[in-house]
Amino acid sequence: MAEWIWYPGDREIKTLNEVSARRYMRDVIQPPVWQSHAVEPSVKFGREFTLSQDDELVIRASGEFNIELDGAGKFVHGFDGVLPLKAGKHSLCIHVFASGGKLPCVYVKGREIQSDKEWQCTLLDGKFVYVGTGGFTDENMSPDNYALPLLRREAVKTELKDDCVLYDFGEETFGYIEAEEHNGKGEVKLYFGESREEAEDFECCEKIGNIALCDGRTRNERTNAFRFVAAVCERGAKIGKLVELYEYRPQPRAAKFECENKELQRIWETAMHTFMLNTREFFLDGIKRDRWVWSGDASQSYLLNAYSFFDEETARNTIVALGGKNNVVRHMNTIVDYSLYWLISCRTHYRYTGDTEFLKRIYPRFTAWADFVLSRTDSRGFLIAAPEDWVFIDWNDAITKDGDVYSFLQILLYGALCAGREIASVIGETGDAKKYASLAKKLCADIQDAFWCEDRGGYAHSLKDGKSDLLILRQNNVMAVLCGIADERKSRKILTSVLFSDAVPAITTPYMRFYEFTALCLLGETERVYIEMMRYFGGMLKLGATSFWEYFDPEQNGAEHYGMYDRKYGKSLCHAWGATPLWIIGRFLLGVKPMECGYGKIAIEPRLDLLGNCNAEFPLKKGTLKFGVKDDVIHVTSSLPGELTLYGEHILLEPGATVSRERKKDKENKR
Repeated sequence: MAEWIWYPGDREIKTLNEVSARRYMRDVIQPPVWQSHAVEPSVKFGREFTLSQDDELVIRASGEFNIELDGAGKFVHGFDGVLPLKAGKHSLCIHVFASGGKLPCVYVKGREIQSDKEWQCTLLDGKFVYVGTGGFTDENMSPDNYALPLLRREAVKTELKDDCVLYDFGEETFGYIEAEEHNGKGEVKLYFGESREEAEDFECCEKIGNIALCDGRTRNERTNAFRFVAAVCERGAKIGKLVELYEYRPQPRAAKFECENKELQRIWETAMHTFMLNTREFFLDGIKRDRWVWSGDASQSYLLNAYSFFDEETARNTIVALGGKNNVVRHMNTIVDYSLYWLISCRTHYRYTGDTEFLKRIYPRFTAWADFVLSRTDSRGFLIAAPEDWVFIDWNDAITKDGDVYSFLQILLYGALCAGREIASVIGETGDAKKYASLAKKLCADIQDAFWCEDRGGYAHSLKDGKSDLLILRQNNVMAVLCGIADERKSRKILTSVLFSDAVPAITTPYMRFYEFTALCLLGETERVYIEMMRYFGGMLKLGATSFWEYFDPEQNGAEHYGMYDRKYGKSLCHAWGATPLWIIGRFLLGVKPMECGYGKIAIEPRLDLLGNCNAEFPLKKGTLKFGVKDDVIHVTSSLPGELTLYGEHILLEPGATVSRERKKDKENKR
């Protein structure tokens, strides 16, 4: 099938620039605080082919273009949109020039030849590379003009107040506001709020907008996140109704989950709603405030995606956009950790999708980032931060930032090197695989020597002038378990001495709790995680949350919950990492994971004692997995081959066949 093609990475870069430019604080634009990249204006596309019969090629392009047929300089004149060709061998080149930041792209459709991923292109620099594609198959809809679809929605409640009309849309949402039944005069001022308090606070709400009816505009200029909207009519404006134009990314393969534990089901549904709102052109961190693409946040979204939508396109777009282009001169999003998360994420995506072709195409960017990271290591191979770099780790007052070398970064670097070894091996870059393996082995040994504290049962936080600070924190020890730096013995010590210790400062952000929960589950503490998940996320639901927040402190009261970053409503009430329950329920309660990359085989090991009666359906790389427990009978149907583990028994799953087993209540499948 014919599809639009472009220089690889440029559509993602262009879209990222557009998305990033939509962040405003009230009426002031907030562009990203890191380097942005430009789209190449001049691209030449080419393909050689042989036709078995005469044909006509429909050719479309975004930008000015010329066509060379069967030789350099042999231009097609008088082109009217259709190019007739005789049977036989041909070479076709289409040179597109698009100014003003537009995307040079091409669409070609014939009976035997069409634009697809097999075409190549060049920037006229003497190098040809395979084109970028993204499933844009409508010849009349260039990806240069792509926009997410809109759906009209009415408010569930309207209140007439002294100074405004307050619209309640019932849940966290994202889109435009449009005026219906208006008089065409004056202006309508809009004050958005994720909470009622924010929308009614005209001076301090984070997002504002307007509808200039007098100028013929019936909707506000930019999309916003909100539940409530306060509307104030000025200069004679009158409106009968305001509605939302909900902007969304269609997700035809969304997971399903129902269970007899209604609170668990509500948590899952709210997490799905949270993640859907943050899954747009890319995986965003939050839809109200930042609206940017952060590598650390995205590293969790790739995993959340595997248990919700299995949206490979958004995952690929996010990885490519974050990878950028040209020479790497500064850490991703200016944060040292985030460069490492991105490298690891390339492997994460492969393990769930098995997309070897994507690995090959992203590999030049992978090596560029890996080389940059390694250029920032000292003589011992430890990664150090330059003065302009941000060492994030986590929001936590206990994390000191006055060291020279941080174990958290070295552990992530080890994980990135292991990812490099695996990726290079998969695509046949054996020399690189050996290099990454050697570096990882040495780094692992050096981390043990420099940071492991046997008497404290964990890894120390940092080195200063070559000496350990002996500070034991959860964050770096959680990563030691997840990245494999800690062997089984050390992992057990970390569990008892660090993760079970009240003396070690607690992790309070959902961001890092995602990793802490994962480590605890891998160490056999799934029930503990389940209890804490119900308490933490259930606590937000009890306060009326319709999506999960950036941060939750159960000790706060009322409007205190909305404040953050020294701003009255600075907290995001819809944050991607708040969708953590999708990962915990799918990966650990239902126990679904790939046995082979890309779900060549699937493994299922459910925690029946925690689930109760339930029905679940998950999209896989190909097909779906269905799991249900009803009337003490377990039913599993998978589109892919695999293995179901129940009560220590390993049961073979044949594609398309349903396996049924009786539930043994006296032998629940505890781990």
